[in-house]
Amino acid sequence: ECGEHADMHEHCRVCAEACRRCEQACSDLLGALG
Repeated sequence: ECGEHADMHEHCRVCAEACRRCEQACSDLLGALG
């Protein structure tokens, strides 16, 4: 959701990036567990 507004609002860009990093960390953890 934040990524849709990232070009208009700096805080949305920051939030979207944080969410993507979290998504990647979760994916890495699941891969390590699996």
